[in-house]
Amino acid sequence: LYASALDRVQTIFSSAQKENNAPQVVKAVIHKMKYNSYLEEDDFIIAISELDSLSKTSQFPLKQIIHSVTADTYWGYYQSNRWQFMNRTETVNFENKDIRTWDLNKISDEVNRQFLLSLSSADSLQHTDINDFSEIILDGSESHVQRPTLYDFLAHRALNYFESTEPELTRPENKFVVRGTSFFATDLIFMTTPTVSDDSRSNALHATRIFKELTELHQGDKAPEAIVDLTFRRLKYARSHSVEENKDELYIKALDALTLKHEKHKVYAEIL
Repeated sequence: LYASALDRVQTIFSSAQKENNAPQVVKAVIHKMKYNSYLEEDDFIIAISELDSLSKTSQFPLKQIIHSVTADTYWGYYQSNRWQFMNRTETVNFENKDIRTWDLNKISDEVNRQFLLSLSSADSLQHTDINDFSEIILDGSESHVQRPTLYDFLAHRALNYFESTEPELTRPENKFVVRGTSFFATDLIFMTTPTVSDDSRSNALHATRIFKELTELHQGDKAPEAIVDLTFRRLKYARSHSVEENKDELYIKALDALTLKHEKHKVYAEIL
């Protein structure tokens, strides 16, 4: 049954590739990953290999979408084999493409790289309507109004990972941290938050940069849904990760200000 279904998916995949139908290609890849998990023991390894090959031959915007899916697949492999990674020491100056021998630093670096590649050609992504890719928006809770562009969709997917602190378990003590009141301030003040750091591995650094880029993107939007949803997410992130002692107070104050600003709009109910 699964083999037959996989054959049908492969046919759809090949046809979509010839037609350069990016949404259908991604949809087929996702289904191939699903069915491979029933057929092959090392399903993650197979999926990653196929995704890597596909990303090398794909053009915008399929390439960016594939990088995002690849990042998720790498991290999914880690989560399914977490105990093995925790028991490994870092391998230095050794080129190895076999993910089964990687340590936490190496797989985290690769996930970071893939998610950042998914946001390349940012200006073009920001001018690509998400409705053109409705076939691959599998999570019905993500409103097209809140994620109006392909960049929004991919950036919020990246934030799902960069908001996590687990990949930083082995990071140095002088890592980038969420510090200062600007994280709880208005959009204009938040956009001035410094993001210069030598800690290129920091998830907090990447999350902050993405929040800033998204905030800048939605300045001047006629509809407030996207910026309100984004600001609410940024405030929750700051409350959870800030090192400020009065972060709860700052969060409540910022939330009150956000609510007051949009109390006459239907988006008001989403803030409460």
